Amino acid sequence: MGVMNLGEMMDRSIDILKKYVTTIIMFSIGYGVVMFLGLFILMLVGGIFAAFAVGIFENITFIIVMVIILCVIVVAVSLTINIGVIKIASQEFFEERIYASAAVGASFKSIIKVLGITIIALIFMLPAIAVFSAIIYFLYKGFQSYAVLMDGNLAGIILFVIIYIVLVLSVLAVIIGYVTLFCFSLHALTIEKKGVISSVKRSFTLVKHNFWRVYVCLILFGASIYAIQYSIMSFLGLVISILFMILKALNVEQSYGTFLAMAYTYSNLPFTLISWCIISPVATIMISLLYYNQRFKKEGYDMVLRLKEIQKNQEREQLNDSIEFNKSL
Repeated sequence: MGVMNLGEMMDRSIDILKKYVTTIIMFSIGYGVVMFLGLFILMLVGGIFAAFAVGIFENITFIIVMVIILCVIVVAVSLTINIGVIKIASQEFFEERIYASAAVGASFKSIIKVLGITIIALIFMLPAIAVFSAIIYFLYKGFQSYAVLMDGNLAGIILFVIIYIVLVLSVLAVIIGYVTLFCFSLHALTIEKKGVISSVKRSFTLVKHNFWRVYVCLILFGASIYAIQYSIMSFLGLVISILFMILKALNVEQSYGTFLAMAYTYSNLPFTLISWCIISPVATIMISLLYYNQRFKKEGYDMVLRLKEIQKNQEREQLNDSIEFNKSL
């Protein structure tokens, strides 16, 4: 236990996944079932509300506000799954046993607080949203005028594509920057039992002076998860191709397009389950280790954990000695 480099964090993330894979899978399935039931009830209530408020939905402002509120709620609720994974992964550093049911309960109990963190993050993002909205608007207007003058000129199209790519990369870079600032908020909320504002401040404190290091780590974590998913998809594609060649060798009449569509239909569910239950939690585990790593570096928290472990071992030894002494009487 101590400060880890990037490779050690990734390796330990896989070790934690292997160690608690059963709990993580049970948690993911349980969370998914509860979420499905909750969404079903929400859709039912929403449908009843819509039936009695048809006239209200003619107001475009009301529709926009409702869509924004709904998007914020959906983002907040989708983030709560990380709470359960954080609690399960934290068993690596604490002796507290976390079961799947407890992780599911902790996730849904934290919805309001996670919603608060999401709203704060959205407020912080408003300046960036305003700037990029203005850039997109002026670029669109400028491109319209430029397109009329150039009349489909190849150089103009290439310039537009380059500007579009730069804009997309800039937006992505800014989004990752905001994620970096808030990435430890859920950990402070879950592990340190802090409130909404305190969790956000705690995340800022842990990121402070190490912003770019955390930023790069998050990019590499995301790239690793994407690589795993892409590898699984490539493997499935290879299996599908082999099966198609076997069918062809057996003179089974089947078009490749039809076979591919059928194979995708049957393989999509297993791939989705694997991604939901196993691959996605790895990203949360990696960020959890990054959180502990920051605390180890900034606060010497690894020494605190070691002292607690030594204290518990001494208490166990004293208890065993007292039991042995009582037995000898």
